[in-house]
Amino acid sequence: MARALELVRQRAPAGLIQKFTTWVMGPPYTGNIIYNMEYYINLTIAQNRPNQFGNWHTTLGETYMAVGVLSDNINTYNKGVSIFNTVISKYLRWGKDPYAAGRVLGECSETLRDMYHTQFGLGGLAQMAAIAWDQDDASLYTSNNSAIASMMETHARLTNAWLNSKSIAMLPQNCVYYDSSTFPK
Repeated sequence: MARALELVRQRAPAGLIQKFTTWVMGPPYTGNIIYNMEYYINLTIAQNRPNQFGNWHTTLGETYMAVGVLSDNINTYNKGVSIFNTVISKYLRWGKDPYAAGRVLGECSETLRDMYHTQFGLGGLAQMAAIAWDQDDASLYTSNNSAIASMMETHARLTNAWLNSKSIAMLPQNCVYYDSSTFPK
């Protein structure tokens, strides 16, 4: 919603953006989305579990960045960039030393789980890089040796292999795709 409001900023009714940002960033338990996100991020970081960074974190980082742009709050925006940098280094570490054995460059922590979650994560990272690009910062696209490009290429290859053959043999071992997953229809 913050990104949509940013697009119509010039035509938004007087006070609407301020009302929205106050609601999003206001005191705890008043609809304050940022407070709840902060709690979740701090809890996850404190737990320090392996493979804990994924699509949820990309969504939260994207929200921080979008709300930061809308509210002209550089600290909120930078919190999103910080989340991006943490996620990109931990979520997309597969295929690189010391995580190279048996893995493909561009895989993420959720690739072998299913493509739903993987695509949510990739979408969040791409949206965060696009927000930064709109702020004249191209560095997120090239962060971590252009990890987003590797992830896009790897997952496009997996998606096309599955769509062209419908064979689980075309996917990495233990990986599930939409039609091969056990999600309810």
